[in-house]
Amino acid sequence: MRRLIRTEHYDVVVVGGGPAGVCAAVASARRGLNTLLVEQYGFLGGMATTAYFQPWRGFHSYGKQIVNGIAQEIVGRLQNMNGSPGHVIDPGGVSFSVTPFDPEMLKYVLQEFLLEEKVTLLFHTQFLNAEKKERSIASLLVHCREGDVRLEARFFIDATGNGNVAVSCGADVVAHHSPVSYRFVMTNVDTNALIEYFQKNPHEFSNGGTNNERRHLSVKGFSSLTKMWRDESPELSAFDSIELDGTIRTGEIIVSMIHLPVVSAEDVESLTKAELRCQQLAPRAAEFLVRRCPGFSSARILVTPPQFGFHSVRQVCGKITITDTDVMSERSFSNVMATCAVPGRMKAVFQIPREAMVPPAVDNLIVTGRAIFPPTALFSTNNQPASMRLGEAAGALAAERIHDKSN
Repeated sequence: MRRLIRTEHYDVVVVGGGPAGVCAAVASARRGLNTLLVEQYGFLGGMATTAYFQPWRGFHSYGKQIVNGIAQEIVGRLQNMNGSPGHVIDPGGVSFSVTPFDPEMLKYVLQEFLLEEKVTLLFHTQFLNAEKKERSIASLLVHCREGDVRLEARFFIDATGNGNVAVSCGADVVAHHSPVSYRFVMTNVDTNALIEYFQKNPHEFSNGGTNNERRHLSVKGFSSLTKMWRDESPELSAFDSIELDGTIRTGEIIVSMIHLPVVSAEDVESLTKAELRCQQLAPRAAEFLVRRCPGFSSARILVTPPQFGFHSVRQVCGKITITDTDVMSERSFSNVMATCAVPGRMKAVFQIPREAMVPPAVDNLIVTGRAIFPPTALFSTNNQPASMRLGEAAGALAAERIHDKSN
């Protein structure tokens, strides 16, 4: 039997502790609002720390930085702690810049930001459902180990990545299907041998290389190796490349070569089977690289992620719903809350208007982060800099709405 153990009251409740949720909570708290952030894990960072979706791409476009604010503060603090080299030219050519970071340092930095701004944190807590009253959310019901907690607030921000709060309120969504992506980290890699192979076999790669100034490595290709890996692993999704990205440490490589076909994000049995399969495939993939890939003969798995990552599951429909066509055509809007880089196109940007963040049937809910992006906008590592910028915008918008009602 469920047991309600208490009711708590805040100005703003943010659900989801990924980059978007953290920036939303910081922006809200800096405007004097009593803010709570709810996170299902015991740490922050979302896909950046649970699925190793890095490096960040999307801080720059046209050679200019377009994502600043709290997101840049996070990068700056990581740099001060030697947890990131900052923004470097993307050697893979996917975007203008990449921003490598240490996921463990990121957990610490995000936590410290929230504590400094006096944001209340509720870890190990699952969102259950929204309780609506007419056109507003009256409260959210969440579950922690002791029992259920009712959270009442003046405004709510959905930063779950999948629009879970909005869906519970009956918001319309567009379902998107994308394969699961599972990344893991290997150490003791001879990156010089890897770069030499790339330089001698450019026909094997769609793009990639190394930034000589910072020695950041990013290669995507290995067409002959990819074919061998696909032949050995027919259960994987069809893909045309193995992707390797350096970390901030010499000899460490983030490997992306496990992509499962469609997995239902709503079906726990489907999720369980996918997690088991990914964890079975990781040692096989590592052994394959040791056998076949230059520079990996002495390498080993350093760490596997707590979970796989979805690039796009569903998109919440706002008063305006951004489409792939809007992104690729660089459509302009009024009431722009954020300008974002288009991954894969170094000289392109797209805009997110205020209306995209607001479901039409709920007056005190803002949806931010991945859940309002179409698949094209999430091409590379979920475009987390764009999510951070939108998170900050969501916190500012919630504060604006609250202050307007108070006046």
